[in-house]
Amino acid sequence: MRLMTYNIEHGGSDRGSTKRLHLIASVIARAQPDLLVLEECNYFDEDEGRPLRALAEELGMRGELATVDSGYHLALLLRRDGVLRELRVFRSGFHHGALVAEVTVEGLDLTLIGTHLNPFAPEARVIEARRLAALGNGGPTALLGDLNSLSSRDRPRYEPSTWAPRYRARHLAPGDDERIDTDAIDVLEQAGFHDLFHQANPGTFAPTRPTERNSDRPSQRLDYILATEPLADRLRSASVVREGDAPRASDHLPVVADLNEGP
Repeated sequence: MRLMTYNIEHGGSDRGSTKRLHLIASVIARAQPDLLVLEECNYFDEDEGRPLRALAEELGMRGELATVDSGYHLALLLRRDGVLRELRVFRSGFHHGALVAEVTVEGLDLTLIGTHLNPFAPEARVIEARRLAALGNGGPTALLGDLNSLSSRDRPRYEPSTWAPRYRARHLAPGDDERIDTDAIDVLEQAGFHDLFHQANPGTFAPTRPTERNSDRPSQRLDYILATEPLADRLRSASVVREGDAPRASDHLPVVADLNEGP
């Protein structure tokens, strides 16, 4: 079973052109996920949700839109034979909202949490992380999204002295312009979530940003697939997708994780 998270940058729309959305569809089709969370689904609520329906149809998947107050909507897509038992959307308490889906794929019941955390304030992300940790039901749970957060495991790879002031403000600890802030990821790991990319690739650094669309930004891993132990124990592989159209489709690269199926 393949999980995937993808920030598609302003709904794949550039000044009204949806050409980039076709590149995004190509990236997803090539990855062939069974469960997918999309962030920044701007405009997907227009025309009664037609953009998401069209994308899901092109991919041979089912789509559910989680509209949020910021306009940076979230979407869940799952393979057609998957079962969506329940979907809850949280519009308050999170900068760009959160969705919680109870799904069944290949006989496996799991809780899927999708979110897009505060891009600006480390303190706000910690509050959001604590709220996310409380959303699971104690069973197998996966948390996917653009967490806008850095991991302590990647700390040696970062040189904040080379970052522009706005990125230092976003990712250095409040009141300490030397310490890289990793508190949000730390909170989630302390709550029992495992970083699947790190678990599959210990010691490897694979930034999810920048891409060809924002090459002036620092190299950072901001997008994650986290899972509680029952799912982490099934992990087969995890990677950042760089192939095909991924470098030019969005300002983030998607992340995938493959889990062994079965009861």
